[in-house]
Amino acid sequence: MSLLPGKALAQSELTVLNWPDYLDAELVEAFEREHGVSLNLIYFETDDDRDALLVETQGRGYDVVLVNGSNLASYVRRGWLEPLDTAALSQLGHIDPRWRDAYQAAESHAVPYLWGTLGIAYRRDLVGTEPHSWMDLFEPEEALRGRIVMVNTARVSVAMALKALGHSANSTEPAALDAAERLLMAQRPWVKAYGYVDITEDSALLTGEVAAAIMYSGDALALEEQNPEVRYVVPVEGGELWVDYWTVLSASPNKSLAWAFIDFMTRPENAARTTISFNYPSPNRAAEPLLPREILDNPAIYPDADTLRRSEMLGPLPPRVTRRVQDIHQRVLREPGA
Repeated sequence: MSLLPGKALAQSELTVLNWPDYLDAELVEAFEREHGVSLNLIYFETDDDRDALLVETQGRGYDVVLVNGSNLASYVRRGWLEPLDTAALSQLGHIDPRWRDAYQAAESHAVPYLWGTLGIAYRRDLVGTEPHSWMDLFEPEEALRGRIVMVNTARVSVAMALKALGHSANSTEPAALDAAERLLMAQRPWVKAYGYVDITEDSALLTGEVAAAIMYSGDALALEEQNPEVRYVVPVEGGELWVDYWTVLSASPNKSLAWAFIDFMTRPENAARTTISFNYPSPNRAAEPLLPREILDNPAIYPDADTLRRSEMLGPLPPRVTRRVQDIHQRVLREPGA
């Protein structure tokens, strides 16, 4: 698999920019067989990394890009995303309207892939008191100090600090942002690393090197399958509610193949397989009857109505606020030990 985008791509290859380990391997092989093509999979580690890759190439060099909902509108404004070719998307009617139009520009330029929550993963056997609030992470007890991993994404880091303080994750108020910065700076001495906990057998959360981390629900469940002492909670203040979308870049030379890939991934049986593989809920209503009860009844996968009500999607921010959020994050990272 290539780590860098190629130059001109032949129709026999489709370049997909995605999170690592976020495509079922058997579905990749099935699509390649069905269309007689190869998927060139390129990975990013954070939303900020994906943004930087696309800024560097001005939205070129890739065909299909997995985009978080809060970035869709800015990508459209930059002219990077192709409007949906609804004639090529035979499965689009299966998608729950709630997720199709959850973000600005989503309904016109993107197809939902998976959705879920962001909360706290922790080792039940390594904490004194099981966390239930964001403040349990930001003002940690002794057992957690020096054993916390925070995300290295400015938007999410500041948003969850805002939630901890009782503000909206999308607050633009200077006083709220100042308070979030103070909270993040005060937490800094107790943070082991800014990044994302690995979900392999060598994960720091499995070895016990880390006792708690901000994680996506499906990743936490993948670790719980390896060690039942791993638990996942959406804090009482609510977490981030997110949707990941498939998009086609306007500069793609393989648009028909790109739409075919998205349509393939949206088939109910393939959407159900994706949910089973990654423990994230499907936006595909026709996929749900194909899922086992243990998935549908698991609140860490399909949250209850109260959890959904308390959680927030991250919306676009004014440029001045975006700069402020990025500045807060960089100041935290510049602190000694970051």
